[in-house]
Amino acid sequence: MASLAQPAAGKKAQDRQMEKIQQQLLTLEKQNAEKILLMDRLEQLSRMDTERTQRVLERASSSNRTLKDEIERVYGPDENSPRNVNNKIVHEIIAKRTQDFERSKAEKALHMQLLVQERLKILEARDRLRAKKEVYRSLPSPIGNNITVIEMAPRGRSSGHRSVHSGGSYVKKAIESMPDAMDRIWNLRDSLHDDYVKKRKPYAGELGIASYLPRQIPSYLLVRKLVEDFVDNFIVTNIPPDHQVQKKDLKRKKLNEKEKDWEKTSKLLTERAAVQLVAEELLLEVTSSMTKDVASEGIHQDLLFKRMSANMFIREAEAQATGDPRGRDPNDPAYDLITRTFYTLQKNRDNFKKHIWMHSQLTKLSGPPPPQIIQIVTPPVKTKKKKKVNIPPEAPVSAPKLTTVVHQPMEADVQLITYDHLHPVDLKSSDARPTDGASIKKQKFWNDVYERREAKYWSKLKPDVFILPMARRCLGVTAIRPSPDHMQLAVGMKSGDVVVYNTQVHPWRIVKIDCSQEADGHVVHLAWSLDSSRLLAVKYSGTVTVWLTIGHPASKEHLRLMELTANETRVQPFSLLHLHTFNAAQGDLTLTEGPLVEQGSSRGQEKATLAAFFPSLTLFTTQHSVCTALQNGDVLKLDLETANTDTNLHKSPILLKPKIQTNVQVPNLVRQKIEAELLREHKHPIIHLDFVGNIGKMITVDRSGLICLWKYDKAQLSGFDWFLPEKKYQLKMSKISYAPSPEGIYKVLFTDRKGRTAHQGKIAQERKQAQRDLIRMNLSDPWHVVHGANELDTYIYEPPGGARNTTSVFHIVVRHRKTQQLSSYKTFLFQPVQVKCSRLLVVKQTPSGNNLVFILLFPAQSPKSPHLTILVLDLQTMKLHNIRKDLDITVEEHDTLNEVKIFSADVTQTYGPTGSEYLFITLNGRLSCISLNTGALTLCLDSLKKPQVPRFSGLRVNKKLLTLTKYYQVASIGNFGALHAIMFDRDTPQLTVLKLEDENLPEETRQMTKAYQLWGGKSCPSELRVNPVDCSLPDMKHKEAEMRSLILSLLPPDEELSIKDREKEKNENYLSLTQKVRKQALLSDL
Repeated sequence: MASLAQPAAGKKAQDRQMEKIQQQLLTLEKQNAEKILLMDRLEQLSRMDTERTQRVLERASSSNRTLKDEIERVYGPDENSPRNVNNKIVHEIIAKRTQDFERSKAEKALHMQLLVQERLKILEARDRLRAKKEVYRSLPSPIGNNITVIEMAPRGRSSGHRSVHSGGSYVKKAIESMPDAMDRIWNLRDSLHDDYVKKRKPYAGELGIASYLPRQIPSYLLVRKLVEDFVDNFIVTNIPPDHQVQKKDLKRKKLNEKEKDWEKTSKLLTERAAVQLVAEELLLEVTSSMTKDVASEGIHQDLLFKRMSANMFIREAEAQATGDPRGRDPNDPAYDLITRTFYTLQKNRDNFKKHIWMHSQLTKLSGPPPPQIIQIVTPPVKTKKKKKVNIPPEAPVSAPKLTTVVHQPMEADVQLITYDHLHPVDLKSSDARPTDGASIKKQKFWNDVYERREAKYWSKLKPDVFILPMARRCLGVTAIRPSPDHMQLAVGMKSGDVVVYNTQVHPWRIVKIDCSQEADGHVVHLAWSLDSSRLLAVKYSGTVTVWLTIGHPASKEHLRLMELTANETRVQPFSLLHLHTFNAAQGDLTLTEGPLVEQGSSRGQEKATLAAFFPSLTLFTTQHSVCTALQNGDVLKLDLETANTDTNLHKSPILLKPKIQTNVQVPNLVRQKIEAELLREHKHPIIHLDFVGNIGKMITVDRSGLICLWKYDKAQLSGFDWFLPEKKYQLKMSKISYAPSPEGIYKVLFTDRKGRTAHQGKIAQERKQAQRDLIRMNLSDPWHVVHGANELDTYIYEPPGGARNTTSVFHIVVRHRKTQQLSSYKTFLFQPVQVKCSRLLVVKQTPSGNNLVFILLFPAQSPKSPHLTILVLDLQTMKLHNIRKDLDITVEEHDTLNEVKIFSADVTQTYGPTGSEYLFITLNGRLSCISLNTGALTLCLDSLKKPQVPRFSGLRVNKKLLTLTKYYQVASIGNFGALHAIMFDRDTPQLTVLKLEDENLPEETRQMTKAYQLWGGKSCPSELRVNPVDCSLPDMKHKEAEMRSLILSLLPPDEELSIKDREKEKNENYLSLTQKVRKQALLSDL
């Protein structure tokens, strides 16, 4: 029974489900019906809205007609009336209408006054008439004084009274008064007729305004105005217009037709654009779908090919190694070791293939555009004789020690570069003054935003310190130079040895060495070729050695001397392949043959101080010439290709900057029979030698501040067969400062130090008045600031408009440090003085090769203490950037810097997120970093618990993390998105490296980049900046092919590709590269 009940229960469930479905269908039908009704209602509302809009437009058109009539009434006919209606014309019409109404109102008021006067006159005349009438009535009648009154007897029974007159007399009197009665009747008739005629014809104001009472006059005027407006509207509406009005109507109709045509045209264009957008959307959707399918197929093919090729390669290698075609057993421990080694080698290949591809290209490096540059102006200066200064004890300045500066005569073709017009960046205020223009306010605003963003970005860099020990044989490090691509680091030792580190691995590993076998002093200078294939070193003895970086494995003896062993991958360092050596002690850098020797131009035996590879490239992209700076200021250009004595070997053709053919057939030779060319201008030792943009003109700087720009051209060849510079510049080795005048007397205008008896309210009032006077003077940025120990800061301001060449009144303002409240305000006379530079400490060229950084040492000159001045020179325009950074030092440090080298500096590559190059500085064991875009301090060594550097928001590096002696020097390198500051000492055989890793969020990086763009910065080429995101070109792919694979790698994989398809794609990449090279005709000149 239970089995029979189950089908019945299922049937009922089906019936209930069917009923439920039918109810849902009925509900859906009702909802559809309601939707249809709603749609009909919406259409009806839309039509009503359209009709309402049409009525509004018709009313607007009628109001426009009235407005045009008003314009014609005000401005005259159509030829003179304005075509476009604007607010000015509407206001003029309203003003004109108001004037007309006021004029009509005044006329009506005057007319009313006249009418009132007329009414009064009429009333007076009426009174006179009444008076005359009474007079006339009082006169006796011509008939007699006895006037008989006729009395009619009442009907009915008579009383007993009887008339005194008789009937005859009564009749007689009636006959006598008949003419007067007739006259009165005729007069009454005439008056009735006149009244009838008057009311029959239209009213023409016969009654006049005098017929109204004074209280009725306003109502009368209002009604009359309404009647006039009604009549005017009736006339305009019903009476046909004249010819001018018809013209207006025709023009109006034409304009309406044009507007309708324009509306139709715009509607059609809108519909067409909408259709086109829909079609584009459909096309993009279809294209996107197809692209995803193709990308997924390509990704799968790439992955499949990589896996299959790797497995096939490992299987074949193990079959050859074990002699078994099946390969090694997976359970064998060597199986995992071989697999791991294979994939490690593959990864290293992918990392370094980019540089193999770049090595074969002819690239031209270009740096970022410089920031805003200011024109150099040299103001005249007058000096005062030495006198004693009488200064009160509370003065923040002291008497100067005036000195006389003797300038050497400057040649006429030398351009002077001054920096007196540059204001120190630490004294510049970011607050806009009332007199600043809109552009200056905007520039100050974005400068402030960029500087704050930069400091905040640096504060989130992660500092990490690691040490690279060296062999005891090295004794210490004396020179460091990174390769142009910052992939390798050359290190020169006190012992004369040279090692090269690979900076692409961690920790850095020595990959190339050269053990010096001669006691020719420590290394003082290192230089790389552009492609990093050659390296040279200048030693203290003046010897110049050139190596090829591609050498042979180092011998066991050299490895033992350098205390090196093979690493875990069994890769041992290589020895640098010796190419050439110029020994100054043996006269290798002295001219021995040629015209220069014959004419006595050779100055004897000199040793080299600096050297660099000349940017002339052979067919194999090698730099075959070396420029050597001698101690006497001369520069020798040595052609290493001429050192080859094998006549069977042909010289490689020179593609860039070939040797200049002079009229003299006999070349100039040095002792080793190598051709040499002489560049002569400097009379002092050269402290900097490099090339503009790393491949352009040569730039040299000597100790006196003379800057020479050399162009390798026949036009620069002198008659003595040596080259002269194209342009010469002299960096001014002194600057204008101001010192208290001996004749000056302090004038105290306000001070809050008046003792306990002073009234605080009076002090506050005087402070407010002094502050108001300072604001009214609109002083510029402070000339000097002194931070006192008693929580008071002293600001010294130049007079408004700038200081004169003689004594000027300077303003001395003292404020409380925390509240910036005014403490005192004084004035004092200052006089201009020349402060001579003690020494040109450092000249550094930026890695881009477009800027030179000068660091000058200045002595104390009251009120300023000894300080370093940092300047940036643009080598493209030879003008100073708007950056001047003054770093205060102590007197002891100043005296030490004149004798011992306790200062060093180096410039980093452009840091990608901030767009700036940075200057690392070590001074007396203190490390700091300065931005070359803003001049702001971004890094300093300080205590984290008790900071000693006030008002600093950059990166503080813990002193305990990095301990330096006062002789430590610094160099910088950047790779893998991190900046590295390398500290070294000539008495310590190790390198201390400070690594700064970027830990900012991507959003913060984007904000930093946006702030740099709004500040006015421009992008720098990727090969010249430190990028937080490293992008390499694996497998020697072209840039376009690599970008294509990079985009495809972001798509999700769906299917695997076959080996045949993967090989086809790879071959197409190489064919596209070959076709591009052929199309651009890169090898057509060969």
